[in-house]
Amino acid sequence: MPYSYNLQGTTPPLELLKVSEEIPHLGWSHHADFDLVHTFGCGVCASYMDHTVQLQHQPSFQAALQARDTHRKAGYFEGYADGRRHQRDDDEVVYTERDRFREEFIEAVEVISRCKLEISGNLDALRLVTDQLQSERAERDILRKQVEDLTKENLGLTDRLQNLDKGEAAQVSPRPGPGVVPSQVIEVTSTPSPTLSWKEEPPALPTPPHSTGTSATYASVASSQPANLSASSMRRISSGQPVTFLPVRSPDAAQPSAQSSPPAALHSLRAIAVASPFVSRPVTSIPKMRSLIIAAHQPGNEEILARVKSLCTEAHATPQGQKTDIQKYLLIHWRNLTPGSELSMASSLPLPSNVKGSLSPRVNPRMDDPVEVWYEYLCTHRTSWPRGVRRDAHNKPHLADLKASRTVARLRPDVDSAGSSTARMEFMGRVAELFSVVGGYKEHLRKNKIKIAPKVTFRVYHGAAPITLDDVARHFARCGVTLAAATEELEPRARFYQASTPTA
Repeated sequence: MPYSYNLQGTTPPLELLKVSEEIPHLGWSHHADFDLVHTFGCGVCASYMDHTVQLQHQPSFQAALQARDTHRKAGYFEGYADGRRHQRDDDEVVYTERDRFREEFIEAVEVISRCKLEISGNLDALRLVTDQLQSERAERDILRKQVEDLTKENLGLTDRLQNLDKGEAAQVSPRPGPGVVPSQVIEVTSTPSPTLSWKEEPPALPTPPHSTGTSATYASVASSQPANLSASSMRRISSGQPVTFLPVRSPDAAQPSAQSSPPAALHSLRAIAVASPFVSRPVTSIPKMRSLIIAAHQPGNEEILARVKSLCTEAHATPQGQKTDIQKYLLIHWRNLTPGSELSMASSLPLPSNVKGSLSPRVNPRMDDPVEVWYEYLCTHRTSWPRGVRRDAHNKPHLADLKASRTVARLRPDVDSAGSSTARMEFMGRVAELFSVVGGYKEHLRKNKIKIAPKVTFRVYHGAAPITLDDVARHFARCGVTLAAATEELEPRARFYQASTPTA
């Protein structure tokens, strides 16, 4: 149907057409079949359409119409292709921006995740440092209290020594016995850290003014003995025999006076009197080594304990074929000391006054001893504190950390035949790395489809190097370490272990 365009009321451009009132305003229309824009009732257009209708069946006329349609379609498709090309260019810019925004979004999400993990790790480290600070403060308070007690004790000892010099106290003399001569005395200094030294007795002491000729004074007894102290008698005293201090009085004295009792501060120094010769004396025989081990097992002998540990480290570092008999004896009997006469004798020594009543002699626990035994041992021997175990407010081991420490100690590799602990140190590092991540043990079990054994059995790790995190997780699962134990015990201990490990 032809389209009709009514031009009435519109004005063409002035430069193309001058409006004349003489030209009538006609109704124009477009005839699609003949591609004409004409007016209704136009004779010229009607003649053209009649002429075209009569000739449209000729082949040449059809070819002309087809050429016209082809030309029109070519223009149309060219414009369409050009529009698509412009659209693709615009879309490519949009897609590029979209991909860039997507990458930036993914990167931002990763940064946020890393920040969250870092914040979580910092919070855990802050809690560990706070716990460590509190435990160190508690330890500081305990040490300060001990220093105050020792200071008061030293002041009392100084007063007693001054009273002895003035002749206001009774003379103190060692009871004669096998291996002990009266000329052996203990010189006590009033320094903050009391020490003992054996020295020769001077020829005589001044007689107090109130003493009579019938009373046996310390000077009269000491002057009748040899002035020098033999080396054999010193060895007998330092081998663990108790030394008893008794006052020397006249035979007719009925009751000992209060001034004739030994100074109270000497009780706090008896353990040091027995222990101090072991610290610097070289160990040249197995009996001496046994005496050193026995002395190290006594509470308060921290210097001897450190000496024995140093000898153990030296023995472990010595190749297997070059170890001496003394080193072999030390490695065998240090942790497995059997009670004997020497141990009983050492246990009968009086404890220092600052630890008497609170500590009791305990031997070093075995590897398979319960956690409670290790807890009691560490409460007494704080120099043997394992790494990764926190201290509570009372300066005692945190029980959950101690359980985790004993679990790792029983599952780690043994020292090899050459005395090298490389595999053990590598295993300990992998354990700390695995359990320092929250849920790391569970994730490795899930990833490798590892099942946890229903029963806890402690077995030493025998895997080959290098040790991986999967190897550690598989070994712990085979030994029955549960996810609850990992979350409550092993993970906090591993984070504190890493925090307390010095970095290079």
